Formats: sequence, structure tokens, C-alpha cells
Amino acid sequence: SGLSPVAVYSSKHFDLVKSLGATAIYDYKTNLPSKIRAETSNSLKYAFNCISSQSIAKYCVSALILGASPRFANLLGEISLRKDVVPSLSITYTAIREDIVYIGTPIVASAQDFTFTKRWFEMIKAFLRKEKLKTHPLKAGLNSLAGVLEEMDLLRKGLVSGHKLIYHISKTT
Repeated sequence: SGLSPVAVYSSKHFDLVKSLGATAIYDYKTNLPSKIRAETSNSLKYAFNCISSQSIAKYCVSALILGASPRFANLLGEISLRKDVVPSLSITYTAIREDIVYIGTPIVASAQDFTFTKRWFEMIKAFLRKEKLKTHPLKAGLNSLAGVLEEMDLLRKGLVSGHKLIYHISKTT
């Protein structure tokens, strides 16, 4: 792609993030967005907030290049904390061919997003098969679906870190 991925992460997971391809990693607890902007020579044009918190959204936007209409993709809805930033909502709900309301925001179904998502999923499957794409480590949730509520509480408390929780429906009793 010609891009150099920059990651904002907990320092305890720097090795993991480096193994996934990040060229620079910053600790969200100690590094300031201005440091990222300085170390990237004010050239960071794209940011994606996959944590879905306002504080991380602000952090991401603050690290972006000044001017030049940088882009900020977000799971919280189309918010922008700077006038020069082009915001976008990155959520697959627009691709399910049904209008919904997400966190109080109406999301309109999109035939274009549906078509794109179908192609995108096929590409991702091929990348995974060929091992050209790496995923976060996966951790099977306890008690299959019966443990979801308990483990959602762990997520709310910030006790899940460095892996994605998955659940095996077929093992649910």
C-alpha cells in the first residue's frame, strides 16, 4: 500500500503490534499526539479509531497532519474535533441492506456498501488463507455463550487486553 502503519497501544503489547506490521508504536498513556505529529513530520493523513471512545477519538484527530484534509474513520458516528478533518463512519451496518439506529444515530443501508463488503470479505478470506494478513490473538470465552455477560463486564472494566474474545456457539449448553 505504500503506507507506514502507526499504532497507539498499551506498551505491554508493543511486541504484538510490531509483529502485526506497525512501523511506529506509541503508548496511549504517555505519548502525546503532538509527539506523533512531530515524529511523522506532520504527515499522518489517516486515522482509524477502533476503540470507540471519545478520548481516543480526540487523541487520533490531534495526531493527524495539520491542513491537507486528513481523514478520520470512527466507530462512534461522524464526529470531527477539527474543521480540517474529513470524518467517516466505519461500520459494516450500512452493508446489511437494512436501515438501523446505532448509538442514537440513524444508519441508512447502502447497496454500494453491500457490494463493496462482499468483495472485501472475499479479499480478506484470501489474505488470511495465504497468511498475508494477521489477526489479533483470539481467546475463546468461558462457558461459551453462557459466559458472555460475565465477560462483557470484564470488557467494561478494561480487563480484556491484547486479544479478541470469541465464543463457540456449538459448545453452548
